[in-house]
Amino acid sequence: MIRPSLIGIVAYWRTMRSTFRIITWNCRRAAATSGLWDHLLELDPDVALLQDYGAVPNSVLEHYAHDANDKVFGSDRAPRFMTGILVKGAHTQEILLPAPTEWVSRELQNFSEFFTAKVVTQGNGIKLKVLSVYSPAFPIDRTRLAGIDTAGIQLTG
Repeated sequence: MIRPSLIGIVAYWRTMRSTFRIITWNCRRAAATSGLWDHLLELDPDVALLQDYGAVPNSVLEHYAHDANDKVFGSDRAPRFMTGILVKGAHTQEILLPAPTEWVSRELQNFSEFFTAKVVTQGNGIKLKVLSVYSPAFPIDRTRLAGIDTAGIQLTG
């Protein structure tokens, strides 16, 4: 017979096995040689949503699957700094971000270099929908939205 105190410990252990750690981090233009990556490995997240970095070193890629925005919309060039996702597991599919209006869809395309959305599968089989977003520190030219009702939406500060 299992004593009640042991059942509590087993339940806690099972609960802990199904938990996971997610971090989001603006990497401030970190290169592959940055000390940030050693710190990330110490934190040991299951999923990392990263913004504003240049490259991920092999020491991190040995532990994580990596996916990031790979080009600027309307251009063949890669973005200067990436927005991406690291996961202990695999990226299984891209998430499409449908918009209720055509103008929002167009803006999502224009700013697609600033976000990455994926379904990820962790090593334990748990699937998550994750989105890493970088909010650039530049204003949006309001004239590009001339004639569009954006009442109730604050696009710039």
